Amino acid sequence: MMISNQFQFHSFHLNFASCLQEKVEEDRFIKDQEAIIAEKYHQLKAAEMTENMIKNASVQDEHLKMQRAALLKAAFEDISSTLLKTGDKISKEGAKNIAYWKLGFKE
Repeated sequence: MMISNQFQFHSFHLNFASCLQEKVEEDRFIKDQEAIIAEKYHQLKAAEMTENMIKNASVQDEHLKMQRAALLKAAFEDISSTLLKTGDKISKEGAKNIAYWKLGFKE
């Protein structure tokens, strides 16, 4: 009887150890899969954020160009009206250079 009980215990222990090993391997596999999914998610989010930043930068760049053009136009008109009042003449290129200088822009 004693041998039979020992054999059953040993058999139970082996089955339990085998099940435990399988559970550990399954948990490790699931954890690895979760890490892969999380990494892909972070890569997609980073790509999305980069794309949004590029779009925003493009919109801001276009807005700045429009502002710059409006400022140059206003400065050019100011120079032209001042020259008309004084009766002086200047070339368009000269007026453009003065407008750039007045606004602190570089060509």
